Amino acid sequence: MILVLGATGKVGKEVAKQLVERGQPVRILVRDRKRAEAVLGADGYDVVEGGFDDPEALARSMERIESVFIVTLDEEFFYTHQLEKIIGAAQTARVARAVMLSARADVTSYMPFFRWHGIAERMLLNSGIPCTLLRPAWFMQNFLTTAAGGVLSVSAGEGLMGFIDTRDIASAAVTALVEPGHQPKLYLLTGPEALSHYQVAEILSECTGKKFTYNAIDEDTYRAQLIADGGDEEFVNLSIDISEDMRKRRSGKLWPDLEEILGHKGHSFRQFALDHVETFRKLAP
Repeated sequence: MILVLGATGKVGKEVAKQLVERGQPVRILVRDRKRAEAVLGADGYDVVEGGFDDPEALARSMERIESVFIVTLDEEFFYTHQLEKIIGAAQTARVARAVMLSARADVTSYMPFFRWHGIAERMLLNSGIPCTLLRPAWFMQNFLTTAAGGVLSVSAGEGLMGFIDTRDIASAAVTALVEPGHQPKLYLLTGPEALSHYQVAEILSECTGKKFTYNAIDEDTYRAQLIADGGDEEFVNLSIDISEDMRKRRSGKLWPDLEEILGHKGHSFRQFALDHVETFRKLAP
């Protein structure tokens, strides 16, 4: 049986669905069963209710588990308190394989987001559990919530990013969870093309017939915008760090790893936009 943590998130829900489609027995650990059913449906999953800081729930969720998908969160508490409990429960249950959804990681980085992921990767590698680390670029699906009003307001300048569809990240995770030969390995996952926000807006306009624009604001304005939208300190800092990476041209490299795992380069941004065209049409005036 395979355990999926974070099964209601952007990537986790795709991992769970694709595993079920492949006929794999799947267990999910969720805080709210009804919310999970709303996201995933009511059938096909063994459900354990509980959180990452609940030792009893973690122990139950790990029983008879061969592989576990570990999602990382965008908050420091996860890395300082919860991840150690997750890994400990997996060790106790003698889980044979782990796949971790990471991100750009550097334990020496001054950027908290990248430093946290560096710490997380090191913890899993040091656990002795055969593991696969996935470092995807910024999710295409994020634009479904950041393009409201048809305007992309980000302090990314003209920087590029190999935006990736979460469906492709999930496919890579599923492959590593069920097939041999992916441990220990690190995969850097990008989509098939490096795009600027100007190009993203242009593609969205062409696909929807609506007007999307990119407003390349400065960092201070972007921070104020994120705070005004209700973002907490950790989310604001995360968004600032990623936009700085783009603005300073540190994020535009494309990697062949996704094609190595899946045999194809993944969804283009145009295909993603067409697959969600009605949602995007509702965002623009």
